[in-house]
Amino acid sequence: MDDFSLFRRTLHGVQSGSETSFRRLVEDYEPHVRRAVRRRLPRRLRTKYDSDDFIQMVWASMFRNRQRIGELAQPIDLVRFLTILARNKLVEELRKRLWTQGYNVSREQSLLAESPAYVSESRPSPSQQAIAQELWRQLMEQLPERERQLVLQRIQGASFAELARQFQLHERTVRKIFRGLSW
Repeated sequence: MDDFSLFRRTLHGVQSGSETSFRRLVEDYEPHVRRAVRRRLPRRLRTKYDSDDFIQMVWASMFRNRQRIGELAQPIDLVRFLTILARNKLVEELRKRLWTQGYNVSREQSLLAESPAYVSESRPSPSQQAIAQELWRQLMEQLPERERQLVLQRIQGASFAELARQFQLHERTVRKIFRGLSW
C-alpha cells in the first residue's frame, strides 16, 4: 500500500472514531506540530508553558472537529492544517497572557528582586531534619559495605576517577554502581 492510500485510510479511520487511526495520525504528525509550536512559542511564555501543553491543545481541537479533516487531500495539507491550529493556539494564549490585564506577564515581578521580606526562608524544621536523618540511616544500612564506603567518599567530594583508583575499580563501574542505587 502506498503512502497516499495509507494517509486516506488513516483519515477515514479518524473520522469514524478508530483509536488505531488516532494513534497512527499522532505518531506520524506529532513532530510537525511540535516543530510549529516550538518555532512560535515566545521566550517569555516558555517558563509558563511546555510545548507539550500546546501540542495537546492542537490534537484536542483536531479530534473535536475530526469531520473537517476529510477535506484534506494530501499529507502536506494536514501538516499545514496542524501548523495553523498550532499558530492559532499560541496567538490565543499570547493575547491572553500579554494583552489582558488579569494575566499580563509583563506586569509580573520577582518577589526576591524587590521585597525579600515577603519570601520566607526554606529551612527544614527540626522534625523534618530528624526524619531525613532517620531515612538516611536506613538507606545507608541497606547498602553493602563497599557501596556504603563509595557513597560516603563521594559525599566528601571524591570524584568518580578518585573512587575508581581508591577501590581498584574501573570508573565506568563506579558510575554504574551509583546509577544502580535504588534511592
